[in-house]
Amino acid sequence: MKMPFDVKTLAEKHQKQFEVFLGTTKDVDLLILKGHLLVELFLTSLVEHYCWRPQFFREAGLSFFAKAKLARCFVMHPLPDDTIWDNVELLNRLRNEIAHTWESHRREALIRGFLAYRVREYDKSDPRTIDLSTDDKCAEQVSRSITWLIGKLSILDIVIAFMESQKTYGHQENQQGP
Repeated sequence: MKMPFDVKTLAEKHQKQFEVFLGTTKDVDLLILKGHLLVELFLTSLVEHYCWRPQFFREAGLSFFAKAKLARCFVMHPLPDDTIWDNVELLNRLRNEIAHTWESHRREALIRGFLAYRVREYDKSDPRTIDLSTDDKCAEQVSRSITWLIGKLSILDIVIAFMESQKTYGHQENQQGP
């Protein structure tokens, strides 16, 4: 059974998850791994809003990739394009690259690709000008982009939770008999 919508509780949950991520490290790879985990929590939440029995969704043990595709399939969002989902998929490719490759020759290009979404949309600047010359500068940029993505997913999660809480699926409370 669906729970009634409570924006305050959901926003507080998001804030706690976000605070766990903020300021945890300046290690770029660890930021990517932690950010990936947090984004996966949001993907799970987004898809679960559509589930009447979410325990079965959780038991399915779906990968990040599968959750991202399901969220992209189910979630109607107010953005004019799919950049949020493209950015989620880029984060996944970046995470897979650092998790499965000891020394990656693609790492910087993948980082730049992931950062480009925020830089173009939010900073309104050319992604090629991002300074990644030091580990600290790279960590700052990665942290800002993950934070930006989490913020978008948080808003989307709250909107979808509200929308799904309003659906009755033909069982109106004050429905009159024939």
